[in-house]
Amino acid sequence: MSQQPMKLRDQLLLHDHTMEANKRRIDDSDYFRSYSDVSVHELMLNDDRRTRTYQMAIMRGYKYFYGKVVADVGAGTGVLSMFCVHAGAKKVFAIEASEMADQISEITKANDMQDKITVLYGKAEEVELPEKVDVIVSEWMGYFLLYESMLNSVLFVRDKWLKKLCLTKDGVMFPSHASLYTAPLASHEEFKERLDFWDCVGRPYKLNFSPMKSYARKCFTKHIHVTSVDPSTVVSRPAKLCKLDLLQLKASVLDDLQAEFCLKSFGSCEIDSLAFWFDVEFPGNVQLSTSPDCQPSHWQQSVIYLKESLKVEQDTDIKGRISVRPCAQFSRNLDVSLQYGIQDKVYNQRVLMDDLGS
Repeated sequence: MSQQPMKLRDQLLLHDHTMEANKRRIDDSDYFRSYSDVSVHELMLNDDRRTRTYQMAIMRGYKYFYGKVVADVGAGTGVLSMFCVHAGAKKVFAIEASEMADQISEITKANDMQDKITVLYGKAEEVELPEKVDVIVSEWMGYFLLYESMLNSVLFVRDKWLKKLCLTKDGVMFPSHASLYTAPLASHEEFKERLDFWDCVGRPYKLNFSPMKSYARKCFTKHIHVTSVDPSTVVSRPAKLCKLDLLQLKASVLDDLQAEFCLKSFGSCEIDSLAFWFDVEFPGNVQLSTSPDCQPSHWQQSVIYLKESLKVEQDTDIKGRISVRPCAQFSRNLDVSLQYGIQDKVYNQRVLMDDLGS
């Protein structure tokens, strides 16, 4: 039988899918290449809170690991895989798509763990595990919680390789939950300094660059900025935007994560930015928080400088909604739509979480 010619609609769909797949490969290539650089791993291992909290969570939760099979998604230097061995894991599959995979092999040999840790070099979506696993560990969190879209890979491994222990109970995820928060800031110092720069920079030359100030604000408000927030500038209790259950979460939710918020101001001030941070929870009641009130971490906080400042008084309600989705041009970046305001004044702003902000 002769093959029917492909309809135009089908041709266009195939073309779109091919273009999307090619774009994703380019995204992934750049992403994994960046994790082959030693400086990234210096930064993460130097983050004592991050590393010790994972160690404490795994050791306190040893009952989940003793005699079990574990997948470490995005293993990096293999530090979490080795913590799992310390907790009694029978076998750990260290999945790593960057050139660090070769280094994990050397590190596990140096720690006499090569019989317990098997390194799988490749993307989490493409590697084949010899068996299903009881536990998944991963340090997948990015700036603004979801930057770099690594959570999608963790969920893929969960759906394909995590055991279902019975009809009502699945295997275990470390961490098990993740939450994202926001709170308003009054006179964020870095934002103010960068704007005031244009009032001052021309004085030694008897020149006036102040017209640049409005343009600078326009540029700064296009991107999410990673910085340390002074807790004294936070002027309301935080609002929890979401809490993700990593055993139940559907990957499709991450295509467009939406939330509404209401923040009640502590006093009279001018709000010029919103801060965002996250926490993750582990089985056994261990938590890792990146709140401004906690000891600093390499994640710091993510800040959106507002296009329009808000003048508030005590107990003013600041209401808004936010939508977070992968960026169309580069899917590991984030495209964030923000609506915020007080009373009848409502503003809309679109910002990117990308390398310019981070």
